[in-house]
Amino acid sequence: MHKDFKIGLVLGLAVVAAAALWLSTRPSLTTKARMLHSRSVRSAEETFDEQPRFVTDLPKIPSREAAAEAKENSVLEVPPYEQTDEVKTQRFHIVRRGETLSDIAYKYYGSASKWKKILSANDLELRDTTKLRPGTKLIIPE
Repeated sequence: MHKDFKIGLVLGLAVVAAAALWLSTRPSLTTKARMLHSRSVRSAEETFDEQPRFVTDLPKIPSREAAAEAKENSVLEVPPYEQTDEVKTQRFHIVRRGETLSDIAYKYYGSASKWKKILSANDLELRDTTKLRPGTKLIIPE
């Protein structure tokens, strides 16, 4: 069994050494050479695609004044943004230890009986109204 292991080890080492020798003698297989080759192929394709067929197909280069005028006109053509609705701000409350929905409703609305209004705005946050966790962020509706 030890002899088979040694033979396999020697053969594996020989295969790895042969592969390393073959790769080191092929400069076209290096990463740098492949990157340079891909760049040259890509740039040749780009220049081939961009070449005009006739002299009349050449794009006209605008003067600086024409470019500045076009830029000014394009800015003026865009209508200004107009806001039609008023932005409604929301109030938030961070629950402290020992607070209840009634306490929070009394603080913001002056009536403890409006706790259902807070509950309806935060029904995803609040699973059990009797157990408010400290640090929970509640939306206080208008």
